[in-house]
Amino acid sequence: MSFVKIDENGKGGFACSKSIDLEIGCRNACKGCYGSKTTYMSESYFHNIKIKDYDEKKFRTSCKSTFSKGFRNIRFSKHSDSASSHLSQNFKSVLKIAGEEGLKLVVVSKSLTYEEDVVKLMKEHEHVLHISLGMITNAPSDKDRFDTFLQYKESGVNAKIRIVDDITKEMPESPVYGQCNMFDCIVTPMRYASKTIAAEYGIDHSKYKYVNGYYRPQTVHPDWEIMPHWCGEVGSEIKCCKCLVIEDDSI
Repeated sequence: MSFVKIDENGKGGFACSKSIDLEIGCRNACKGCYGSKTTYMSESYFHNIKIKDYDEKKFRTSCKSTFSKGFRNIRFSKHSDSASSHLSQNFKSVLKIAGEEGLKLVVVSKSLTYEEDVVKLMKEHEHVLHISLGMITNAPSDKDRFDTFLQYKESGVNAKIRIVDDITKEMPESPVYGQCNMFDCIVTPMRYASKTIAAEYGIDHSKYKYVNGYYRPQTVHPDWEIMPHWCGEVGSEIKCCKCLVIEDDSI
């Protein structure tokens, strides 16, 4: 039996070393999803999905233990999309309990829809919302996701845009990408675990290098240079913007 708790993720950047997921696997089925590789589930990651058991007492204990170790910022949805509608009640409970225990969550989602209950919990406990754009996915369209971001932003939620894309190419012509630089926007450079996945995205292999199991970007197209905040790898550099949780001009 697998319970919802705060998981250890080894080393990682800000809000990456600890995370919460409400299920094992993900219905978004994004092409090139890192979770399917890091969990060693491959394609079964998108089909053999198991909802974790939620026990409020066990989860609160996990929060207290994490807080006592000095952690304050936790990623909510690292290997799944915990904001999916079928997980709504557990999703809201995690927002509430984690906040009550002094933890600030970085909620990452492609499938979240607008709900006033979620707005209230996000604002009350000062959680941060990252709406993710990009990738070939079963999730709602980029425009739908961007519209959801705007709804939460306009309701006073600390909301950010996260774009996951091929940063070696021109920025795609999109009804939303051109607006993203008007807001706090984080760019995560795509990396590809196989030639098959890379081919689906049409990458230029001369601009990538295969290192430690991934084709990783080595260059940045000028179109992307207007974006000030980055999360991920470019060449040998690992970029971290601390999830834009800390307001600091130096990040």
